[in-house]
Amino acid sequence: MPPMRDQVTVVTTRLDDNGNPVVDDRGRPVAPDETVTKARITYKVKVVRNRHGVEQTTNVEFDLPPEVIFDYDSTIEYTNSFGQEDKAEVVAWEESTNLSGSRVFFRTVYGG
Repeated sequence: MPPMRDQVTVVTTRLDDNGNPVVDDRGRPVAPDETVTKARITYKVKVVRNRHGVEQTTNVEFDLPPEVIFDYDSTIEYTNSFGQEDKAEVVAWEESTNLSGSRVFFRTVYGG
């Protein structure tokens, strides 16, 4: 497992069983879930396919621990190499597993 020395915040919108945002009694969306976690940030330009099958260019990769919960509607907030706060939307991800595929070591999330 690579050393994870950076800190990121994963912001995930709350969805109901049908995939719609959860709203309160007045019809306003409920506050999203925020998870602060360690990560490894790599700045790399890569072309990946998003959830609709369209090719999209990403410029940053995050290696996150396997227990972090995120989805395509999530946003990752981080501090870039210049010390400025930045955000990236989750475009795609892949898992790094052991040879038998029974254990996930970390997930590589592509943000754009």
